[in-house]
Amino acid sequence: MAKSTEKPTQPAVEVTVEQSLWLKPLKADLRKLFTSLGKATADAAVGRWENVAKDALDALTALGVKATPGQCAARLITRSIAVAWGNVLAQSADLLPAKDEANIPDQTRFVQHITQRITSEAHHVTKDLFDRPADMPIAKATEKALEYFLEAVGLPDPQPKQLSVGFRHEFVRALHAEYAASASTYETLLRSLRNPFSPAELRERQWQRYAASLDRQVSSRVLGEPFGLRSIFVEPNAFYQEQKKSKKRGQPAKHHPDTPSRVGEDDADKINNVVELRQSLEHWIEQADASLPIRVITGGPGSGKSAFAKMFAADLALQGKHVLYIPLHLLDLTGELKQSIHSYCEYQADRPDAPLDPETGPKRLLIILDGLDELSKLSKALETVACDFLTEVERTVSNLNDGGLRVQVLIFGRPVAVSPIESRLRQEGSILHLLPFVMKSQDGYHDPQKLLEADLRTTWWKKYQTALGQEAVGLPEDLKREDLQEITAEPLLGHLVAMSYQRGKVNFSQEVNLNVIYGDLLHRVYERNYAGGRHRAVKDLRLQEDEFLQILEQVAASAWHSGEVRTTTAKQVMQYCRDAGLESYLQRFEQGAKEGATRLFVAFYFQQHSVSDNDDKLFEFTHKSFGEYLTVLRIVRGLKRISTQLERRQATPGDGWSEADALVEWAKICGPTRFDYDLMHFLRQEMQIQKRSDLGQWQTWLIQLINHMLTHGYPVEHVSPGSTYRQMDQIARHAEEALFVTLHAVSCVTEEISLIDWPKPTSAGDVIHRIRGQREAVGDTPLLECLERLSLRDQLLYMQDLYGACLNRCDLRGVRLALACMWEAQLNACDLSNADLSNADLSGADLRGAKLIDANLRDANLSGAHFSCADLRGAKLPKGFVPPADCIT
Repeated sequence: MAKSTEKPTQPAVEVTVEQSLWLKPLKADLRKLFTSLGKATADAAVGRWENVAKDALDALTALGVKATPGQCAARLITRSIAVAWGNVLAQSADLLPAKDEANIPDQTRFVQHITQRITSEAHHVTKDLFDRPADMPIAKATEKALEYFLEAVGLPDPQPKQLSVGFRHEFVRALHAEYAASASTYETLLRSLRNPFSPAELRERQWQRYAASLDRQVSSRVLGEPFGLRSIFVEPNAFYQEQKKSKKRGQPAKHHPDTPSRVGEDDADKINNVVELRQSLEHWIEQADASLPIRVITGGPGSGKSAFAKMFAADLALQGKHVLYIPLHLLDLTGELKQSIHSYCEYQADRPDAPLDPETGPKRLLIILDGLDELSKLSKALETVACDFLTEVERTVSNLNDGGLRVQVLIFGRPVAVSPIESRLRQEGSILHLLPFVMKSQDGYHDPQKLLEADLRTTWWKKYQTALGQEAVGLPEDLKREDLQEITAEPLLGHLVAMSYQRGKVNFSQEVNLNVIYGDLLHRVYERNYAGGRHRAVKDLRLQEDEFLQILEQVAASAWHSGEVRTTTAKQVMQYCRDAGLESYLQRFEQGAKEGATRLFVAFYFQQHSVSDNDDKLFEFTHKSFGEYLTVLRIVRGLKRISTQLERRQATPGDGWSEADALVEWAKICGPTRFDYDLMHFLRQEMQIQKRSDLGQWQTWLIQLINHMLTHGYPVEHVSPGSTYRQMDQIARHAEEALFVTLHAVSCVTEEISLIDWPKPTSAGDVIHRIRGQREAVGDTPLLECLERLSLRDQLLYMQDLYGACLNRCDLRGVRLALACMWEAQLNACDLSNADLSNADLSGADLRGAKLIDANLRDANLSGAHFSCADLRGAKLPKGFVPPADCIT
């Protein structure tokens, strides 16, 4: 419930009655504070802005034993100003000019100007000191002073105003933190305020502090820009599906698990109702129907799920509603959900205590759980994890609501995680699918409000251009191409495109994929157009660009190998760098940044999230896809090194690496963690921008490594000595699958068939069966998507599970596939001449353009299979099967 905004008729502490109680100490402290800040300006070239707050605090006068309420208030507010001011400067360090470029203001005049500006008004301290600290005149005056300071050192318009806005959020946070850490110091002040120790008021103050923290998240700088998410956020549209008629039961979903729902793909029996997402959710919250306590929001990578979740949480919290936003990758789910949430709030700063306690928690609460797809660990398939998690959420919410509370839960996740739980959320509107900024086609959508007619890219670009201080003209003409719509229509990807477009180094008139844009932004991080053309952190490190990239790649690898996907620690990264022989880079890094990897992480792709139990710095990728892209760069770098070493061995026997050596190195990179579909996507795109000559050589070496592995087995005993058999077997399976995944990514560009030398007729079947294992869910085997353009000639694949396998353009001559499950397999343009497909299940399979000369298809299930332009000459077909008219017979 929102707190009353009515102010008391009389202030609790009238600090202007006696200047000795307030105004005089404040002036003295401010003079010392801004003198310290002025001196720090002169040291801007060394980038030690994180020390500004500390230096300023050291300069402030200590409180006496008999401090008056006015002196306590002056102390509390002045210290909060110092911390907030220092935090804004530290967070803006990459934008501040170096010493030789800065217009350093005259310290004496600067201090006089700022002190006069802040102390020109009378200031009162009331109970609102903790309720609405950002609205205090002194806070607003200091914010304007900070804007003046940033203008004075030479930041271009509109950056000073954008960055100074962050002061209000930092001030609120600093004031609450100072009070919480030093309550006894401010005892005199607190006794003067009304009921300062009321338990209910203290709990409500926690929620106000948390609301300020949420607002700070969406107002702080995003992706290195001088502005925050709030400046460029555009409200998304969504749709929910309504049954039009009964659906056939038992038919599995499409084989690719992360494909968002589209009209025409098993959705002909559904109506897609378009809604404005925020409006729909606000109505659901207002209704507070106990029978509908859970809503799920789903969308693909970069669709704006997390952005909306954070904005929605912050806005509701500022309205006075109780809302708890939790990134699920930070939640420990080894116990009950209620206890996990309480532990999370206890561990993380600025969170309210025990929010689900029936006695002390709020009676109305919205819990936002972001990142359902990031719950999966190595021991369980995501389908199992998602279903188990929904069961736990339902149980927890039911118990809490039965106890008199009204708790609602909003879950965000990618389609791969939401798909397994769709059947359990059957109420209309329980699952809302995010829509892109613009639709290629509106067919099949019921849109009575005409929401889809607006191209929201125009709205977003106008906000973006305004935030940059440019004329708001909308989407540039050269980005309106149809082939760019896929990446300009999604919020995150569109933002990355905009940043790259502003940089002006990518030719958008040519074909551009996402990896090109990510790569360009990596260069942007390194070559920022200030401080002599270098990002300040990189300048301090004195690293070359390739050295810089290698450290980032090790960060990504440490997160990937840990199974946490997007989080890692400084200690883990340092160990990875040392293992990779990059210790000298770290030593040079530490010359410029005493905290080790901290300064580098926060440059663009990373943000410090919290401090772990052992005081090790914990960092997370600002978006999961950043880690995936950097991981792919690490894999490609490893492939290049392997290729170089194998060439050396080929040129000079005894030099370089043998195939066994290369396989050991490959397992160190790809063995700890299994490939997933998002990583595969980035890998394929990365191969598209490599040199063709390199790709041809890589394809040759990958085939040679696979041949060696098939003949001699994987030398996993040299990868992780001392590991258990189970651990070594898992490493070998991951590494083998990664070989085929990478070979496929390469062959998609070279368009050459990979001629594997299978040592036995059963070798291909052995590899497929061992890597695939027993399925836990549909679409959980990346290998089956990467069999395209392989030669499997004369291999025995009897009764193989090849559901949804991609075998396009494969050489399958003489292959034995009797009784195989090939439901919805892709066999486009493959050669199945003389193949045995008797009794195979080919329902829904794509055999367009396939050669089936003299193939045996007797008793095969061909229902729904596509045979357009297939060559069926001499093929033995099932009884009653009539080939399409365009087949060759």
